[in-house]
This record gives sequence, structure tokens and C-alpha cells, in this order.
Amino acid sequence: MTRAGADPQPQADCTGSDAGAFGVFFRPDPAAWRLAQGSSTRDENIARFRSELGLPIDRPIVMSGHQAQVWHPGILAKLLALRAFAQRSGACGVWLVVDHDDHDPFTVRAPIIGADGRLAVVTFGPPPGAEGVPVCRRGAWNPDEAWRLPAGARAAAPGVEAGTQRIYAALARHAAAENAGEQTVRAAWDLLPDGAGEGIVVIHATALARTTLFGELVERMQRDPAACIAAHNAAVREFPNERIAPLGDGELPLWSIGAAMGSVRKRVFAGERASRPGTSAEGEVLAPRALLLTGLMRLAGCDLFVHGLGGERYDRITERWLGAWLSRTLAPTVMATATVRLRVPGCWPSPEEIARAAWTAHRARHDPGAIGDEARAARKRELLESIGAAPPRSPERATLFDQLHDLLRESERANAAALAEMDARAAAKRARAGEAAIAADRTWAFPLYEPDQLAALQREIESRFA
Repeated sequence: MTRAGADPQPQADCTGSDAGAFGVFFRPDPAAWRLAQGSSTRDENIARFRSELGLPIDRPIVMSGHQAQVWHPGILAKLLALRAFAQRSGACGVWLVVDHDDHDPFTVRAPIIGADGRLAVVTFGPPPGAEGVPVCRRGAWNPDEAWRLPAGARAAAPGVEAGTQRIYAALARHAAAENAGEQTVRAAWDLLPDGAGEGIVVIHATALARTTLFGELVERMQRDPAACIAAHNAAVREFPNERIAPLGDGELPLWSIGAAMGSVRKRVFAGERASRPGTSAEGEVLAPRALLLTGLMRLAGCDLFVHGLGGERYDRITERWLGAWLSRTLAPTVMATATVRLRVPGCWPSPEEIARAAWTAHRARHDPGAIGDEARAARKRELLESIGAAPPRSPERATLFDQLHDLLRESERANAAALAEMDARAAAKRARAGEAAIAADRTWAFPLYEPDQLAALQREIESRFA
């Protein structure tokens, strides 16, 4: 199944009925993807920026990226689309690793069927690192043993057990990496479907610290922080639903990261002068926060940026901000993502079905017609018509209301068995809501899916760029 120009939607009926299905989503359709107009390779400043990052300057660049981790298939879809479009357009494909984010890069979530026969989620990996430590300052992790299912449990879908073992093995192969960011991206590349990462240049966001352009922008922020902050916050206010926080008083869109392993990242404020581009006075590396990161790449690093659903929305703020602050137009963006379900056997109610069952059970106590009691339903309609015609606050109206309540109590007594059955049905569906969410989850690490599922996803995406 393939759709263009729409967001993935949850299943409306039995969650288990589409086990293993996938959908690919583009905006706009791949046929309409275009590189930025003009030759960016002839701009000296852009060429210098790309050269400083080790990127080619003899052809256009199409870019995407994500945090350092083994991603879910929606992120994999961005990489597959990036490579397919780069091949079609003759561009260089570049993957940007956001290695200054402070997420946990090693956690592996896996769906299981527990000893009680119910779907559940187990989480594996080392203990979370200290809060605020970016992955570029977190040490690599060496799994000391192969992954194993908990006692009495079994994998909820084919591919889960073998896939998790493959993730552990890939991380172990790269346990000598310089940091967690390097380790996880190398592991992810090892685990990609055949050919998916071929020809893609990988860069890390912390490399921006050594570029001339980043240093110039940091200096510009420091010279006139008010202009930068005002333009940023005005753009944020235009898109309140994106939940991007405005910059505080004197706050710059930068992180400061200590050189030592284990260093936390800190916010940067005007007046903290840089001794040289990309570093603070204390020698800490400066890194751009999210909007500035993609903004820099769209300003000088690429000729097309491939976003997922979230980035597509919030980067509208970036366009407004840098347009107002720098009077510059950024490279265009497109969106690519995918929803892939694990082949979890069974059938679970969707959230809509759970809500519908609860509402039906509630309604039946107030509407005899909902349980097939047509005689009392007709009498209720008569009473409601009479109540509507009676004078407000009159004794007649009060009497009619009493008769209506007596009718509903009578209906409850007469239909007690049917009502109890409806309540039990609603409760049973509600009790399985957690399992339904597990079965419908689209965010499992991509190696947990069966190889043929990933191969089908790859073929579908590549066919759209043929």
C-alpha cells in the first residue's frame, strides 16, 4: 500500500488484521522532488562550508538525518528515499547524525508474549546515562552477552528475537568506537538492508563547530543577540502548535558541550564570548540547536532536505526565522516516512473500537432503543415530546421528567442481562487497550522486522523514484 501526501493513520478496526502491512508516505510525490534552483557549487561560501565538512563541491547534495540510534522504519524510509533520489538526480546523498542530542542511544524495545499470554514490551540496554549528556560525550557500550528473552516469554512476532540479537552483535562489533554516537551509527549501517547505505556520506552534527560559516553566525549572534532572539521568537509564535519553546532573555540557539567524556550540554547566553569559531571561552564545543542545525544545512549544506513528519512541520519555523534574521532563502524540503507493522498474530481492538464499545454501553442505559427495546424507546420519545411542549418549571413538566426516569429504571431492570453483557464487552476491550497499542506500534527498531518486510519497503520506495 502506498499513499502520497497524507499522514499515516492508525487502524480503525481490528489492529491485528493488518499485521505486517506497510504504508509509504511522501509529500510531495517523488515525481515533484526538485533540487534548489541555481548552482550552489559555484557559491564560494557554500563550497567552503561543504569542503570543511568533507562534502563534495562538484555536484548537488540531498540530505537527511536523525539521532544516533538504530531507528524505526519511518526513519529508514527517509534514508531509502534519500538514496533513491540522489541516484535519480545525480546528487550526493548525505546523512546527518545528530550526535549532540542527549537521548539514550542504546535502549532496545521489543514486543513479547509473556508467561500470562498477554502482549507486553521489554526494554534492554545499559542503564541510562546521566541526564543531559549528549551521545558524543557518552562512552560506547559493549553488550557482555547475547540478548535473551525473559523466562517464560516468547517473541511476539517473527524476526523480533533474531533482530534484537543482531542489534546486540552489531553494537558489540563497534564497542571500540570513540563514543556512543559513532558506535550506534556504525551499528545501524551494518544492519541496513542490502545496498540501503551504499554511496551515502555520513557526517556528525558536532563537525559544524569547525566550519567558518558556523563561527560567523555565532559571532553575529553575539554582536546583536536581540535581533537573533526576536526573529526566532516571532517565528515560534507563528506556529504555536509545534511546541517549540521561545528563547529566553539573552539565550542563544546553541549548546555548549564540554570536551571531557561525561560532560553535559548547557544552554548558551549572550556575552559568553567564543575564543575561536565553534568553541566557548572555556574550550567547550558549541553546537547548533535543532532549528539552527537544519537551518545551517539548508542554508549552505544541501540543495534538498528530506524530513520526516515532525521535521517537516517544525522547520517552517526555521524558514521564517532565518528569512527574517539573515534575509536568506533556504534549500527546499520534502517529506518521506513509512509505517510498518510487525506481524503480531492475533486481533486487538483499535482505540476507536474501544471508545465505541464504552459509549454504546453507556448509551444503552439512557436509550432503550440501543438494546432493541422498541416499546420503551417509543414511550421515551413520547415523553420527550411532551416535556418539550410543557411550560418551563411547571408541575406538569416535573411529572413528565419523573415518568421518564421511572421508564429508564424500568428499562434497566428489564434489560439487566443485556446491559451487563454490553458492560462486560466494553470492559474486555478496554482491558486489551495496552496490547492493541503494542500491536499497532510503528516505532520498533527496524532490525526487528522480518527481512522480506524491509525488502518490500525498499522496493516500494525505489520504484517511486525509478
